[in-house]
Amino acid sequence: MSHFVLLSCLALATPALDARDFDPFSSSLERFVATATSEASALGEASLEPMPTREPVIAPVIDPVIAPALDPIAEPAFLLEPLSAQVGRPVQRVDHTWGPQYWLSVGAYWVDGRYDTPGDDDYEEDTAIAVDFGAYNWRGEMGIALEGGLMKNSYQLDGDPLGSGRSDVDVWRGMIGLRVADRGPTDSRFVPYARGGFLYRRDDGGPIKDDGIGWYAGLGCDIRLTPQLAVGPSVMFNEANSQNAQEWVFGVLVTLGF
Repeated sequence: MSHFVLLSCLALATPALDARDFDPFSSSLERFVATATSEASALGEASLEPMPTREPVIAPVIDPVIAPALDPIAEPAFLLEPLSAQVGRPVQRVDHTWGPQYWLSVGAYWVDGRYDTPGDDDYEEDTAIAVDFGAYNWRGEMGIALEGGLMKNSYQLDGDPLGSGRSDVDVWRGMIGLRVADRGPTDSRFVPYARGGFLYRRDDGGPIKDDGIGWYAGLGCDIRLTPQLAVGPSVMFNEANSQNAQEWVFGVLVTLGF
């Protein structure tokens, strides 16, 4: 019963509230609520639309070594410099054109010697002719060889104790030793060498007949004309027991390698 009475009072009071001056405020409130509702609905519909998909962008991985090739400005310089030079230039092996396993040399020498002659007679040396031969063992630019040689000349005595006038003394020298050559890291045309070893000497002629052993040492240089032919100077000093000889010999050798 009490509820019915309350509802009746509210129904009677409603026309009175609608007639008051609050109608403008109510209508404004209703418009605000309607506008907010429509905007919220629009935003909700927009959020439901699927977003457009895009392909992932992957940055290319470029090797810094070959990156200059992609630059048209740097490309000519890159082409002039090989890739191996940028990452570490490899050691290049030199193909030497002068590397004979065997050689044969023929040469002429001028001789300046000192000898013990009978009566300390004056003497005059002739030009010496020499033949050398040997075999190399090359290790890179260095070569070690076993060599042998034969040299022959003569000298003239102005007189002898028997008064027979001038006499010729023939001198033979047999040599055996080692030779070390250096043909260089860049296949040079000049191949210097050093040589040394033992010799046997024999003096025979007129009042002199003597022989003995000794040693020799010298330097030289092969100037390559072709891969098998060379020519060059040579100088050598030797000393032997025969006639207590001491000699300097200077000459030119023509060498054939094979």
